[in-house]
Amino acid sequence: MVRQFRRLKRSVRKQNDGLSDRQLLNDIGMSVFQEAQANCPVKTGRLKESANFVQTSDGWRIEYTAPYAMEVHNGVREKPKPNPYESNVRGHTRNGVYVRPHLRTQKRDVKPMFISGLNTWRNIDTTKPMKANGWLEKAYQKIKGQLPYRVQKQLPQFIVRGTRNGY
Repeated sequence: MVRQFRRLKRSVRKQNDGLSDRQLLNDIGMSVFQEAQANCPVKTGRLKESANFVQTSDGWRIEYTAPYAMEVHNGVREKPKPNPYESNVRGHTRNGVYVRPHLRTQKRDVKPMFISGLNTWRNIDTTKPMKANGWLEKAYQKIKGQLPYRVQKQLPQFIVRGTRNGY
């Protein structure tokens, strides 16, 4: 979800104050990652848990591997699956009475999701428009603003890029 830096090494050499180029790049990346994690939206916890910081030969990469990460970041909702949503329910006991296996049909435009933090299921309305959060881009802009001007102008203007929905 975040591009790598290639042109930064030249500018970093002038500003490094005893740190290696790679260490300074790593420090910038780790600062962005920590700021992004602090501001990451938490509804089920899956998005925040899917974060990954990877150091590469060109700099670093921050990845959010949850399938809906770009949708939450950019505020674009994927079209829901054909409704109504159906699921197979295994046989279970409810209030002391055995309930045989059956097909459960949800209301129109509602999708059941498991909330790992609460260890329960909730029905999520898939028709509501999603607001763009942009937590990762905001974290990058905040950290970039704290850097010396020579380093700032070598950094890309935006870092978020994705493969979904043309972003």
